[in-house]
Amino acid sequence: MSANVQDVLPLSPAQEGLLFHTLRDTTGPDPYLVQARFRIGPGTDPGRIRAAVTELLRRHPNLRACFRHERLDRPVQIVPRAVKVPWREADLTGLGPDETAVRMRRLRETDAARRFDPARPPLVRATLARHDTGAELLLSFHHILLDGWSMPILEADLAALVAGRPLPPAVPYRDYLAWLARQDREKAETAWAQALEGLEPAPPLAPPAGADDGSCDRAA
Repeated sequence: MSANVQDVLPLSPAQEGLLFHTLRDTTGPDPYLVQARFRIGPGTDPGRIRAAVTELLRRHPNLRACFRHERLDRPVQIVPRAVKVPWREADLTGLGPDETAVRMRRLRETDAARRFDPARPPLVRATLARHDTGAELLLSFHHILLDGWSMPILEADLAALVAGRPLPPAVPYRDYLAWLARQDREKAETAWAQALEGLEPAPPLAPPAGADDGSCDRAA
């Protein structure tokens, strides 16, 4: 194992599906790119925010993962010991509220057009935009790393790290995968087949042209 590899883990069924679609559909905007927007109060040191993002990935190793499938029977996620989160800053001070909103939307659109390579960690990047009333942190990541149920945890951890508050130990993602492996998959498949019997498959959905970017807005 490479000196910079901390762990090699299997994928959850949901992750396997996301990886399959990511590898199959490689053109255009990535529908699995998620943007989380965090409002930061005035006077917060940008260096402190960047350090909090770095610590967030140290605290949750699965956020550092990349995904490989070549010459393997099943894909794996490889967790490096350390990664450097791509970081950009934008100074929007002095522009006024309307122009600030326009510039922020452009930043989000430009970021959303950049696809992640699942084989190159981290599948996370950050943009910090300073404006007259504080700052906004745009944290972009691939959906394969975390789901909507995980967002409140990420939000709470990031807020605590920026504020310098102590946090309890995190539950390792490896523990969840171990629990998942102990479940009776055949029994679960039977239960879901019965629950979904008679339903027609739903067509894939995409936002209409010109719709909101779909990012989630939170305070930190």
